[in-house]
Amino acid sequence: MFKMWFSKDSSPGVTRKLRVFTVDTFTVKPFRGNPAAVCLDLPHEGLTDELYQKIAAEMNLPMTAFVNTVNKDDNLASANRFKLRWFTPKTEWKLCGHATLASAFVLFTSLNNSSDELVFETPGGELSVCKQGELLAMNFPTAETLPQQWGDFEKFLKVLFPDINIVDSIHLCDPLGFLVIRLKDKWNREKFETWIPNAEKLPSVDSSGRVKMVIVTTRGRSEAGFTNIAGEQYDFVSRIFTPWTGLPEDPVTGSAHTVLAKFWGDILGKTSLYARQCSQRPGDLWLEVRGERTDIKGQSVLVMESHMNILV
Repeated sequence: MFKMWFSKDSSPGVTRKLRVFTVDTFTVKPFRGNPAAVCLDLPHEGLTDELYQKIAAEMNLPMTAFVNTVNKDDNLASANRFKLRWFTPKTEWKLCGHATLASAFVLFTSLNNSSDELVFETPGGELSVCKQGELLAMNFPTAETLPQQWGDFEKFLKVLFPDINIVDSIHLCDPLGFLVIRLKDKWNREKFETWIPNAEKLPSVDSSGRVKMVIVTTRGRSEAGFTNIAGEQYDFVSRIFTPWTGLPEDPVTGSAHTVLAKFWGDILGKTSLYARQCSQRPGDLWLEVRGERTDIKGQSVLVMESHMNILV
């Protein structure tokens, strides 16, 4: 069993074990999709935010989730309501899809939680996850975007695209800070996946602080190669850049699809959509827009189980 030691200070304390799982989400193959660490928090031991952040930095994954029961006497294997918080290696995050999926996957599979539906109380509101065949379906608030003037984001475009004529339109989800750049239907899959933008320069061109994520997306077309291994066409594809978190490009971003599902659903006239995020660790998502809520569905695979010994 892999062990790590953490201590609040040099004074004596009581050692407690923190169970930690590493899960690759939105994939069924290890080392693809978006990795997350899931920490089954010590039962109401009062771990500090500082310690949460140190653990997330040590894990050094895009996101580390901390799961705890709402009530002290509840059991992780039988409860259906949980507290959930997310930390990047640098900061706490308000809304994270893939680490929510990873948390539910661990509870359902590794702990054999018997509930039909899991409800998570999070900084971004109440989220639920249920089983749908081989998929886990997360229920998130639907997010709206509004079209933007090109001039307001010209610096973003110049950083990402030498030829801005490839851009079709620009939209912003202001509450989340998600900027959506839709490309014209010109690039094929190979060009879209191998394109290397200077994403690390994005924070230097944003003095307003309005943007926290840049989503580049285009329509899925079978003639351009945007199909899965079985030949099924994706409705849309995306690549997502988050250098503000210390991660220039995010592998597969569940929260971004609360925006993309409604965005592309309105364009295509559909409420059920099939999507792919085309990063170096790609993943597939199934989406269902239900008015003010959106189901984001995916699969996951367990990569590692370990524990940390922590002085509390």
